[in-house]
Amino acid sequence: MGGGPTMVRASFLNTFSINKNSAQSYPDDVGSGLHDGRTGAVENNTLGYTWNGCPVDAVYHLAFSFPHAESSLILNFTGAGLQEITDENWGLDNVAVFAGAVPPTLTYGPQNQYAAVGDAAAFTTRAAGAVDMTYKWFFHEVPLPAQTNATLSITNVQFTDAGTYSVRVSNTLGFVDSPPVSLTVFASRPEKLWEFATGRGISAPPALGRDGTIYVGSVDGKLYALDAGGSNKWFFATTAPVVCSPSVGVSDQIYFGSRDGRLHAVMPSGSNAWAKATSGLDDSPALAADETIYVGGPNATIYAFMPNGNSRWTRTTG
Repeated sequence: MGGGPTMVRASFLNTFSINKNSAQSYPDDVGSGLHDGRTGAVENNTLGYTWNGCPVDAVYHLAFSFPHAESSLILNFTGAGLQEITDENWGLDNVAVFAGAVPPTLTYGPQNQYAAVGDAAAFTTRAAGAVDMTYKWFFHEVPLPAQTNATLSITNVQFTDAGTYSVRVSNTLGFVDSPPVSLTVFASRPEKLWEFATGRGISAPPALGRDGTIYVGSVDGKLYALDAGGSNKWFFATTAPVVCSPSVGVSDQIYFGSRDGRLHAVMPSGSNAWAKATSGLDDSPALAADETIYVGGPNATIYAFMPNGNSRWTRTTG
């Protein structure tokens, strides 16, 4: 396999006794060179040998099969110790590769799209299958006429084009449907107002405070507070990545988890209110109407904290 392990290895020696009652189409007798009149011979499960006018099979037929579910495959065939073309004992030739006939599978499905009125939008998909495939696109589960390509293109997008789309890929052995995706249409193209760079990536959406402050965590281990213009008001540093969205309580206190194994509570000013051990958090805290904070940890435990950081209760699941 290309770039991978050797799938099958075989060695063989092809010998055949030639006498006056036999003949070769190609190549000719060892040492006698090539003959123009015989180089156009067609090999059909033989090397062109005949015995008293009857074909004789002088080919080794090796069959090997293995399962493969990816969208592409590279196979390399190599030979060692092969003879010259004028020697009858040569050949690594006529290697045939067959893919078993199976229903199609999606290797890449359509993705959500966003467009302004008058713009163009496109959904595309890729599928794997050994038999010729056909495509049928749906809008709100209704087939779209004449949309039978792997890509669905929409020109001059209008509000009426907004909604859910999906595709069915079929062959003679079956079909596969993509999950529905959406096209969101705006009245005009959104314009970037500002951007703010954190020390590392951002893995979760921001949260919005009642005064318009934007709170966002970063893999750099910090919670940032930004004003409506994108300027940094303050940041609160933890010792591990923050990969969940913060939650803002009715008291304006901000709650978020960190992979440092603690649930953090930060005051609107950016100062620390409290932190409680929870074995690490990748999900956002949930807040009740009385601002009870509910979080789950990877140790199969659910924690409930009061806004002052005191434990309300702890439950172990499973």
